[in-house]
Amino acid sequence: MAQREAAVRSEFQEWYPTVAVGRWYPAAALRDTVLGQLASGEPRWKNDERVPCDAHFLFRGGDGRRSAPARTRHTDGG
Repeated sequence: MAQREAAVRSEFQEWYPTVAVGRWYPAAALRDTVLGQLASGEPRWKNDERVPCDAHFLFRGGDGRRSAPARTRHTDGG
């Protein structure tokens, strides 16, 4: 299966100065970049969506959204 990739939408290029428009990035690496920017206070948008968010980025490849949340702690049941 192809790796999930994301590209910033041109209308949001100023919000993400370290992300080049027209370039596809591994979505996981882009997530880390965007979270770093949010932690530093930029860009200023409400973080109530997944990161990177669908409104600001295009996506291709991979599975997309998971049907169930990932188990991230050893105490999670299942």
